Amino acid sequence: TTLEAHVASCDACRTTLDELRRVVTNARALDDRPPTVDLWPAIATRIGLSPRSKARPFARRFAFTVPQLAAASVVLALLSGGAAWLIGRRGTGSTPPVQASERTPVFLNASAYPGDPRYAAQVADLERALERGRGRLDTATVRVIERNLRIIDR
Repeated sequence: TTLEAHVASCDACRTTLDELRRVVTNARALDDRPPTVDLWPAIATRIGLSPRSKARPFARRFAFTVPQLAAASVVLALLSGGAAWLIGRRGTGSTPPVQASERTPVFLNASAYPGDPRYAAQVADLERALERGRGRLDTATVRVIERNLRIIDR
């Protein structure tokens, strides 16, 4: 290259390059060891740090994490929606009266209803599951399930 040609023909540049190569060789031969004494106190004194300034407590910055911000946004959305719902509900005034019907409601027995045969099979499955688990379930749970099965059969 032109650089190598110049160094070969120029005595000053060749001498500088040789000196730099010796510096690199000497630097590789050095031991990398820590200083024998702690240099920081002298440096701190020179740059104007006093022991009082070292003792100054670190002022903690208040910051939120991403999960905290997400939770706060969910809470804010729920509160805003709830407040809007309450205000809208209050603003509608009284609810219109329910009109009485002269017809009496008719309850059909589910077994008499000519509906989907899968319906009866599902109810039977529920009843069998109740009988199998009756000993393991709480009595209050059994009462609720039985009451709901009676409602289904109406």
